[in-house]
Amino acid sequence: MTTPDSTSMVIGSEALRLKLFLLASKLPVPRSFYRVAGTSSAAAEDRVGQQALVDALQSSMQASNNPGLAVDFGASIRPADMGIYGMVILTAPTLRDALERSVRFSRLMTDTGRIYLEKCAGGVKWVWSNTEPQTLGTRMRNEVVLTEHVAVVRVLIPGAVPRSVSFMHAEPLDSSRHRQFFDCPLAWSADENSVQWALEVMHTPLGVDASLGDFIEKEALRRLELLPASDLLSAVTDSISRRLPTGDVSLSTIAAALGRAPRSLRRELSDAGYAYRSLVDNTRRQRAKELADDMEYSMTDVAFKLGFSELSAFSRAWRRWFDVPFRAKK
Repeated sequence: MTTPDSTSMVIGSEALRLKLFLLASKLPVPRSFYRVAGTSSAAAEDRVGQQALVDALQSSMQASNNPGLAVDFGASIRPADMGIYGMVILTAPTLRDALERSVRFSRLMTDTGRIYLEKCAGGVKWVWSNTEPQTLGTRMRNEVVLTEHVAVVRVLIPGAVPRSVSFMHAEPLDSSRHRQFFDCPLAWSADENSVQWALEVMHTPLGVDASLGDFIEKEALRRLELLPASDLLSAVTDSISRRLPTGDVSLSTIAAALGRAPRSLRRELSDAGYAYRSLVDNTRRQRAKELADDMEYSMTDVAFKLGFSELSAFSRAWRRWFDVPFRAKK
């Protein structure tokens, strides 16, 4: 088992499935993936670091140069691959119930982003909110999530076609695989990652025995309650640290990454005795010291990695933190 990041993890069966997909595609498999449990049932009880998954997707894209790789991988999913999370969706009475369960029980699959439903003109949007820096690996991860969502809905309702699909990243040079799989209008460089379904399919009965559905839902609730509560302070500081190079560590951005409203996050931090602005400053200070201790980095490098747009601003911050010029002994 890989060591999970305390604030970024996915169900182990996702890593196992990617490992098997890469092997079948004759693509390099990260060494860490060899520690993932070897059966779907065992892997479903495991949790692995999100970054390992993202890095594997990125390296596989670079090795294959296949713009449709994320769609190929996402399309291969089946509800059984998702453990109890897949089962609770599969045993919902209607598609609307299935989508609501995918939101309600999403932590059983991952806590790396937030899923929510939103009404729109003539339909319902299933939205995947992930504010991680848009690296190649993250863009691929977003494509995988939306593809998996549509693939699972098509298990419930064979041949189901979304009204539209939106991606936050730019269109790849070749999007033919995306158009083939989704078979609907695609929007690129959009404001969100989402799949829109028509209202008329929301109440499609799925033919599931009600008592079985109730039993699975109760079991999913029990397992949800067994998940460890996330450490809010660690979650916030980790998210700030990873976003420093982007320059955007606003409260709204970090709150979205953690699936919280900005006002709620500010209140939770305040109740715990922390001020958000101070957390940002302290996180940046600690990261500055770590980078400066590595003599490979110049002052410009450190300033850039901390999200400063001007060296003068970084220089002032450094003196405020350490009361000495940059590179002086601390």
